[in-house]
Amino acid sequence: ASLVTSTSLVLTWNPPVYEDQNGVIIQYTIDVVIQETGESFQLESTTTQLNLDSLKPYRTYVCVIAAATSVGTGPISETYVVQTLEDVPDAPPEELSVSDISPTSAFLSWVPPSYEDQNGVIIQYAINVTVQETGEELQWTSTTNFLEVIDLEPYSTYVCIFAALTSVGQGPFSTVPLTFATLQDIPGTHPENVTSSVTSLTSIYLTWAPFVIPGGAEYIINYTVSETGEHFQLTTDDTFIEVTDLKPFRTYVFLVAAVTESGVGPSAPATVVMTPESVPTASPVSISSNGITSTSAEISWGPPPYEDQNGVITSYTI
Repeated sequence: ASLVTSTSLVLTWNPPVYEDQNGVIIQYTIDVVIQETGESFQLESTTTQLNLDSLKPYRTYVCVIAAATSVGTGPISETYVVQTLEDVPDAPPEELSVSDISPTSAFLSWVPPSYEDQNGVIIQYAINVTVQETGEELQWTSTTNFLEVIDLEPYSTYVCIFAALTSVGQGPFSTVPLTFATLQDIPGTHPENVTSSVTSLTSIYLTWAPFVIPGGAEYIINYTVSETGEHFQLTTDDTFIEVTDLKPFRTYVFLVAAVTESGVGPSAPATVVMTPESVPTASPVSISSNGITSTSAEISWGPPPYEDQNGVITSYTI
């Protein structure tokens, strides 16, 4: 064969030696099998040359040739094998997918174009990427059918199109992009300017500055009652909260932190607030009397339970 391209070749041959022709050679029959697929076809030529066009790139064509006289066709020749050259792929990669998305990384995978569209050995993949929020354009490459991409921007949308390459060049990009969004990052700092004010015997109002992070944040307020060690947690979308149902005359330690879908950030420095005193909500306990005479008696008692004192007991009324 000569003049082999990715889609054509020229077959040439010599006629049988004169003593084997047994007449006037009027035609040659060429049987061709595509080795990779088993497809076959038959061609004819009245000369010792044949142009084969519209072939598939990077296919192995197995050819045998037989000469014919007016009486019939003779035996076939030895097998001749020729491979067309590579070309660029006819189609993009398929089954695009993304997994293991984090704030700064993602795992991309795909499958090669179908065999009939590869047109050679796939040596590389190109991924063209647009960051939707900024318009920034990137290009990633991979020699395998997967790629872990890192150093992404948190809470950003990446629009990806894929193409396969052979040694000849690059095929078409996918027409339907793979789009994914990275997660929000964990807040790296704490909310600022946390302030507090007592709004009643049993409530405290907290405020703080908005925490700026792409995608926004919620807030977690953890607080502890110093005297008892009790712990509570509240959440809010706002930059303020009124904490209610507190106890009078208790010391409350508040920790405010921002939280995103990826986790909780550091807490602001503790804010310590004490609720005001109030009247006791229970009476003295363990009342007893002794030393009773006709004109006197000694009465004793214990203070109300601590949780009901609501302040410093300064006196008792009998």
